[in-house]
Amino acid sequence: MMEEQFSWRVREHVPEALRVLDTVDLHSLRRERQRSVTSDDRNHTNSLSDDTVRELAAIYRSDLSLIISHDETSLLTERFGVPAALLETIGFLYPSPLPFQPWESRSNVVFIGNGFHEPNLDAIRLLKRTLWKETRAALTARGVTNAELHIYGAYLPQEVMQFDNPREGFRVMGKATDVYETLRSYRCNLAPLRFGAGLKGKVSDGWMVGTPCVATPIAAEGMTLGDRFGGLIVKDPEEYAHQVAALYTDHSAWNTAQESGREVLGALFSEAHNRNTLVERLTLLTQEKARHRERNVVGALLWYHGLRSTEYFSRWIECKNRKS
Repeated sequence: MMEEQFSWRVREHVPEALRVLDTVDLHSLRRERQRSVTSDDRNHTNSLSDDTVRELAAIYRSDLSLIISHDETSLLTERFGVPAALLETIGFLYPSPLPFQPWESRSNVVFIGNGFHEPNLDAIRLLKRTLWKETRAALTARGVTNAELHIYGAYLPQEVMQFDNPREGFRVMGKATDVYETLRSYRCNLAPLRFGAGLKGKVSDGWMVGTPCVATPIAAEGMTLGDRFGGLIVKDPEEYAHQVAALYTDHSAWNTAQESGREVLGALFSEAHNRNTLVERLTLLTQEKARHRERNVVGALLWYHGLRSTEYFSRWIECKNRKS
């Protein structure tokens, strides 16, 4: 939406400026996956959605698009044929991990996620409906009878706030004032996401303070180093609760998961490395801008045929906002 509304203005007034699109994640991918979970139509993923077309057009109109994970870069180049020259993979930018609290001083499990983000709300509902009851039973079978699940997040709707139930060990804590300070005291971090895209800050924030995560494949996407992940990736939903209980009670496996999280952070999400990669790419692109734009034939076609439509749609929005 921002590219559609403003890129033509940048092109008109400062045509020599590099136009860099920060995608954050592929919104069309997230919405496609959400529809696959919530819709009865299982065939829609075979078609090219309006969201996908708009997002691809925005990428082609830009000189460079920042893609947050190698998985999404591969999707764009392999499934949609986007030239690699238009993309740069830039993940999170983390400094060195903070000091870790030891296993013995940690307890309970945690889920953290903004209430404005639908994948988080879906995961919280799933935890409330089935997963936490199953996890609590699995923990009890291993001798852990007092563990609780704590839900944190800004802008949690009233529906979620009413899930709070001390008797069930399901506690809704509200907004975390300090994410790292909050996550560092828990034994396990949960990410049972059924849809989403990009990288999951809830997972890597936990790694920053040494809290391993039990994640679905969607939550772990783009966050593995070979076969290493800072926790467990559970493909079978019926096994999720048992895997949480296993990691919670196995000190050796927990230590290994903690160390793996540290390694993934350093290898994929180093602040210094990713910052330098971005600066080097922008510097090179600035030097080769004319040649780069000549090679982007699809982008030139979109500007030629689509410029007026996006411009006038943007002007319509501006006039509408002015009148209101």
